[in-house]
Amino acid sequence: MLKNKMLNLTNKELKRREKISNTLKRLFKEGKKVIWNKGMIGFRTSGSFKKGHKIRVGMKHTEETKKKISNNRKGKLTRRDNPMKKIENRMKVSRSMIGKISNKKGKNYEEIYGKS
Repeated sequence: MLKNKMLNLTNKELKRREKISNTLKRLFKEGKKVIWNKGMIGFRTSGSFKKGHKIRVGMKHTEETKKKISNNRKGKLTRRDNPMKKIENRMKVSRSMIGKISNKKGKNYEEIYGKS
């Protein structure tokens, strides 16, 4: 009821929606209406994966994978080493930006990013 009040629906609209809902339920029971994802791979309503399950629990990376991950991280800063994560440096940048106007100010989305 609260949801209906929030949507500002009239009684006529509520009855129409309820009628559609009941019709769909009846058609589903009769087997005339099929779930939209029936038979699709990757879209399962029930199966082996359930809410709260974790996919990789107990699985360990191979040595080869560990080396690939390590090589990929070489030269990248960790949080501890990244100078922009230090409060003093962030304050310096913040102070330097005071009074500057954004180059996006006064432009709409298409002017900034182009047509999508």
